[in-house]
Amino acid sequence: MSWFYLVLAGLFEAGWLIFLEKSASFSKPPFVFLACGSMAISLYLFAISIKDIEVAIAYMVWLGVGVCSLIFFNHVFLGSAVSLMQGIFMLLLFIAIIGLKVSS
Repeated sequence: MSWFYLVLAGLFEAGWLIFLEKSASFSKPPFVFLACGSMAISLYLFAISIKDIEVAIAYMVWLGVGVCSLIFFNHVFLGSAVSLMQGIFMLLLFIAIIGLKVSS
């Protein structure tokens, strides 16, 4: 269950960054509140997950899931381009995350 919480924490990590960008430098309060809420949920889920997962591994997975989710969201919903090489390296990152899960 800790790995599920960790991946979910990574998704909320991407969420707070998206909402932070949408807040237009804290000038749109609803997005500021969403960013703060997503950040709090992300940190809470991360804290729960490190009870059973080594901190260094959890941190790598948390950031990896967050970054890949952010890139995916920007590509699908905002039309930002993802090069072939970026796609390959994101795939390698997911393979590494799966490898960390299997090896721990």
